[in-house]
Amino acid sequence: MIRVNLLPAEMEAAPSQMSPVIPMAVAVIVPIMFIVPFQLSKMHARHDIEQQSADLKSNLDRYQPIIAQVEALERAKVQLTQRKTIIQQLENETASRQPMAHQFNDHHTT
Repeated sequence: MIRVNLLPAEMEAAPSQMSPVIPMAVAVIVPIMFIVPFQLSKMHARHDIEQQSADLKSNLDRYQPIIAQVEALERAKVQLTQRKTIIQQLENETASRQPMAHQFNDHHTT
C-alpha cells in the first residue's frame, strides 16, 4: 500500500522517543500502588481479629470455673425444687388423712 504524506515537512510529527519500558513500568506500578495498601489493611484487620479471638478465649478460660459452678447450682436447685414438691404433696396427704384418723379414734374411744 502506498503512503502519501500531505502535510508540509515542518509539520511532520517527530518520531517518538519514549521507551517501551515506561508504559510497562506504569502498568506494573499503578496496580501495585493499590494492591499493597489493600493487603496491608487486610493483614492489620486479620491481626486484630486474631488478637480479639485470643482475648475471648482467655476470658472464657477465666470464667469457665464460674460457669461450671452456676450450672451445678442450677442442677441442685432443680433437685431441691423436686424434693420440695414431694414434701408438700406428702404433707397435703397427711393433713387430709388426719381428720379421718381423729374421727376414727374418737368413734372407737367412746
